[in-house]
Amino acid sequence: MKYFVCVLFLCSAFFVLTESSCNTSNVDHKNLQLNLYLDLIKYNIQEKLGIFPYIMENPAGTYLEVGTGGDPVADLLSKIPDELSPTIIASDVDEKVLMSLSERHPKLQKYLFNQNAGPKLRLQQLDATNMHCFESESIDGINASAVVHEIVSYAGGQAGLDSFFKESARVLKNEGILIYRDPESVENKLELISADFKTPSMRLFAHIFLPKFLDMKCSKLADSGKKRCAYSTGDISFYLYKRNASQPCSMTYGEYIETRSYEIDFSRQYSVRMPRGLCREIERHYLTYLHQCNPLVFVKFLPRLSSETYFVNFLAHSTSALFDSFLKKHVALLVDGCIELRVKHALDREIAHASQAIEYGIPLRFESKYKGRQLIGLLQKYGFDANRYIVSLSDGDILLDYRMLGLLYDQISTLIFDHKNGPMNVQDLVHAQYLKREGDETYVYLSDDELITRVAETTLSVDKGSVLCPLSAGHNKFIPRLCYDVVLKDALDLKDYSGYPIEINEGKRIIHFAKLSIEKAIAIWEEIVRVDPIRYQHLQFFICETLPSRGLEANGWGVYAR
Repeated sequence: MKYFVCVLFLCSAFFVLTESSCNTSNVDHKNLQLNLYLDLIKYNIQEKLGIFPYIMENPAGTYLEVGTGGDPVADLLSKIPDELSPTIIASDVDEKVLMSLSERHPKLQKYLFNQNAGPKLRLQQLDATNMHCFESESIDGINASAVVHEIVSYAGGQAGLDSFFKESARVLKNEGILIYRDPESVENKLELISADFKTPSMRLFAHIFLPKFLDMKCSKLADSGKKRCAYSTGDISFYLYKRNASQPCSMTYGEYIETRSYEIDFSRQYSVRMPRGLCREIERHYLTYLHQCNPLVFVKFLPRLSSETYFVNFLAHSTSALFDSFLKKHVALLVDGCIELRVKHALDREIAHASQAIEYGIPLRFESKYKGRQLIGLLQKYGFDANRYIVSLSDGDILLDYRMLGLLYDQISTLIFDHKNGPMNVQDLVHAQYLKREGDETYVYLSDDELITRVAETTLSVDKGSVLCPLSAGHNKFIPRLCYDVVLKDALDLKDYSGYPIEINEGKRIIHFAKLSIEKAIAIWEEIVRVDPIRYQHLQFFICETLPSRGLEANGWGVYAR
């Protein structure tokens, strides 16, 4: 009880929760399994601390972390010497995330209550598209790690993106820094490609993910009018085998949705023609899905020629601890970094079992016939033929298609599931809860050329004397994720319209933006284009065409104010 009171006092003392100072909306997907969500985002902390060198250069400044998960802030504060006195503001749109910080990191309390010299921490509930909590030119630096895609998903799409960068430009001091870090995009997002999904796990994931991701009528975000969908189902077609069929068949998206899951043979060829950007969404979400639902996939092996043992050579994030638990379960040891063949077979079986859990559906037990009829009525309400998505088992139990559970998770879990009616195995809910949390979320997926240009166009209108621009041509980096590359290349092959292979490059894009004078920004933009004019065509057009239309003119390659 004392601990609860302490946390409550901490929150009341340091949150700014009044309607006049901040937006009190939340992000639904974080509220479901909040601890799991925070665990998933806690890795690669050093990469997330791009703001640290700027704090050390200006240790008396005020720095804002947008969309905090807590772990980077805790690590950041631990690195700042006690004799320095920066103010760090950890912000999030979701009150529950902020309330969890002191529980996850008790040492943060000394920074929250610090009234003397040394680093200070403030907690601020904040809608990043409307930072009226802060005065103009009051912030020295902003850290936005893996948060901009959530702004796009939950705060107005591209308009929300523009609002975030406009507000950042407004609250930053001159030469203040904004660290952008988010998944890498792809060029030509609407270009139609062919994706051959090679593993049952990837095929089954695409099978349950696509209907949820493209849905605009069942999801909670769709009900609130916020869900974005940048792709047309008319551009999607499938090439696959039905069970016991000797020849593959082609299906439109509409035909595919009406096909019963158990009619599809996920052990044979499964290809999808779709826009490249949509495939990129599948790739990124598949990786988060594996982390939650089948993390042992990230354990990779290299066979030894001298014996029937395998080197364990590739682990991702927390997979090491999970693999240790797996070894204990199978009374096995890791000897000189190797495991026996029988252990590898056992791991393969466990991975396959986790994948197959979603193949046929989720078994539901109904002690109440009324609840069963209620489920049928719910599907019909949203235009789904219950006969296609429900299979009767014995004693009134049923098998519900996972696609339907993903689409209608809120309605089913709230209206129908209770302590007597629901899943036979609670673990079966893991996949549906993943879809609930991630299936409504889209990534930013602007290429660095598109992003730099859009930020320039957007922030130029905030203050004609300054603009957000990369700090230099070199402050724009792609950080590869080799582990994820391996997993994705094992799972799918991509080809363009002409049949040429498309390379998969998984990783994060990190750009250090700065609020600079227009003269400095122009010189940096020109240098970026000069280094790679083919890659930065949007930026080149902006320099030569857009700037002149806004009171600036090009003279040869240089651009000068009129």
